[in-house]
Amino acid sequence: MLLFLAFAYTSAFRLTLYATVVVVGVLVGLEVPLLMRILRDRFDFKDVVSNVLTFDYLGALAASLAFPVLLVPHLGLVRSAVLFGLINAGIALWSTYLFADVLPTRRTLRGASVAVLALLGVGMVTAGRITDAAEGNIYADDVICEYPQSGERIHGRANLQALRSHHPGKPSGFTVRRILGSGEIWVTEYTINKQGRSAFTVSILEVRGGKGAHETRYFADPFAAPRWRARWVQS
Repeated sequence: MLLFLAFAYTSAFRLTLYATVVVVGVLVGLEVPLLMRILRDRFDFKDVVSNVLTFDYLGALAASLAFPVLLVPHLGLVRSAVLFGLINAGIALWSTYLFADVLPTRRTLRGASVAVLALLGVGMVTAGRITDAAEGNIYADDVICEYPQSGERIHGRANLQALRSHHPGKPSGFTVRRILGSGEIWVTEYTINKQGRSAFTVSILEVRGGKGAHETRYFADPFAAPRWRARWVQS
């Protein structure tokens, strides 16, 4: 969520990205040694190492598969990230009871865990608004968005945000196929997943002053491949 907002509202996205990577890397690096230190008096060292590393790797594998395959297509990027935060904060709270005998500051840790859970709960509820606000801020105030197939033109960022926030059926997810471009012209090919159907989409974005000034979008439904050309194509 932090990176999402930093990209839309600040010019220091790379600095925020690198700082976040360093902080997360340090905390992840401390995770296994800290857990081994807590469990050293309960199990043999070799059992501690094997169990901790096994569950650490299995958890990382499950999360790396669930996040892009199951969660993002159904919950969106922001809600999926917040959900993982809720899971981790819940485990942290549970751990303060599980290891209560070796945590002298367990009440403080429990309070911090509850506060984080509450904050992330608010983030889960307002994820849609956060996404709309961040996505809207990548456009210039006087942006023009065109849909040539329907002949529609949306003038201004306020109208574009209002249109998207009032959409009767919001997409469940996006699959980006490729992004091409440089400088002031960028083309994105992606698939919109909505109500069990997919729409193949091409977006042509013209950039001015670091923000989108003109966007043209083309939409197409999938269709069955004709049999007459089967011998010349691959499927």
